[in-house]
Amino acid sequence: MAAASDDLNGQHNDSAGHGDSYDLEERISNFYRKKVAIDEAEVKRNDAIFNGIISDLQKNLEVNFAFGKPILRGSAGEGLKIIRQDEYDVLMPLKISESHWECVQYPHDSRYVKLEERGKDENIPDQLRMDNCLNAAAVWSKCLGAVQKFANYYNAESSGTHKIRVSSHGPAITIHVTDHKGLIFDADLIPMVKVGDNWLISKRHPNAVNMPNARETPLWRKSFTHKETDALAKIPPKNKKVLKIAKAIRQAKGSPMNSMCSYIYKTDFLHFYNKQTDAERKAPINAQVKAYFSHLASSLKTGHMSPYHDSKGTENLLASQKPINLQNVGFNRVTLFILEVGVKLEIVHWNVVDYNEAAKTYKIRSEIKGIDQN
Repeated sequence: MAAASDDLNGQHNDSAGHGDSYDLEERISNFYRKKVAIDEAEVKRNDAIFNGIISDLQKNLEVNFAFGKPILRGSAGEGLKIIRQDEYDVLMPLKISESHWECVQYPHDSRYVKLEERGKDENIPDQLRMDNCLNAAAVWSKCLGAVQKFANYYNAESSGTHKIRVSSHGPAITIHVTDHKGLIFDADLIPMVKVGDNWLISKRHPNAVNMPNARETPLWRKSFTHKETDALAKIPPKNKKVLKIAKAIRQAKGSPMNSMCSYIYKTDFLHFYNKQTDAERKAPINAQVKAYFSHLASSLKTGHMSPYHDSKGTENLLASQKPINLQNVGFNRVTLFILEVGVKLEIVHWNVVDYNEAAKTYKIRSEIKGIDQN
């Protein structure tokens, strides 16, 4: 039986006989349970409220065109929500006759396309057209007005248990659902159309923001969330815990990871999982967490990360990131610190982001040092 030892807090530990590997596995499990997992009762309650409101919305949305069944996307739909079940992302598919519309690449921005009409789609009223194209901005504006009208109807007809208000930011039309205690959750609605294999959302081109007559006004933004969602659906919940732990550490007060959006961490996780062997995917959670952070550090060190769907690597998600952000998150010494302080000590904030400083205070065990420090 192994001798007792001092733990990372400097306290005497009589249970060290399990070894560092077991200790890290146990601490990560505790961290997940206390700082990541959502209460199942909250999930069931909020999901029921959300489904009821979306069902009412679909039945009572007053527009002179039609939407299909809403499509749940984002963390709530992918099994990646952490801490609270407080946000839903919903695509609102506009019903069109696909044979009457053709996707035409916008030559000045590969992220956007025009939907040019071929013949006459009787499903679409004239006010949604601009220069023989389906006008993304007009669809979004009509949807916003209809959702606001629905909110007024819902609040007038509801028993008073829940109320909703509407706001908008970027491509999202947000429904804020509250009760007498305050906010329960937000639901972001985004109008979209599907033409063949193309999923397109009504996210305005930067040149068309507050410019209703700009040539970019009718453009639709390409979306690949369906491909990412399909890929994530094939990943077991146990493996998804790795990304959820990373997301929790990112949200921590003072975390250097917070300088980059969660989409970057999700994208790197998809690349990471896709490269793993079957044996690596079955490894204990501590080994997978270490491997993911090591992969992330290597990705950020290159300064280039392609979207998961981009097999040619033509788009770089890190292009807009400041070098200091990549440095703060990408250096393995920070990765070590995140693991040691964020997970092993079961705290979710820190003031020091330099490994050398952290090492003066906390003993870095050999289990953590297994990560490549090059």
